[in-house]
Amino acid sequence: MYLRSKDISQIKVSSSGIEASKNLSGPISWYTSRLAKHHKIAKHLSHTWTQTTKEVLSDVDIVIFMAPIHYDLAVKQFSFNGKHEVWNIPDLEDLGIMPSLNSLEEDLRRIKFSEDTFEKIKMNVDTLTRQFSTTVSEDS
Repeated sequence: MYLRSKDISQIKVSSSGIEASKNLSGPISWYTSRLAKHHKIAKHLSHTWTQTTKEVLSDVDIVIFMAPIHYDLAVKQFSFNGKHEVWNIPDLEDLGIMPSLNSLEEDLRRIKFSEDTFEKIKMNVDTLTRQFSTTVSEDS
């Protein structure tokens, strides 16, 4: 959603998940909605999930994998060999924050970790957009 909010026409953007079809949090988790509203980028949210497929992977300029396991699965399941980056950004569940626990403490942890995760994503997206801008400028 943050990359999409940058409105960079040179980069074809898509978002998908290796477990999207399980619909574990619904199309948008409450903490993702909260982040989007707080950072004024809600209009860039996708309101449905997209399951990762070979077509999704081949239809973009670069694929960003949040963790090495996601890249490994794309290679194994879809013979992926396209341009990519691995950002090493764990899912909240990987940090021990489980979606099924409903307590104030867990919600506060979820908010904190989702904010931290969003900041890491913003830094990586900003670096990526600078790289694409430089590449496009050099190609012109």
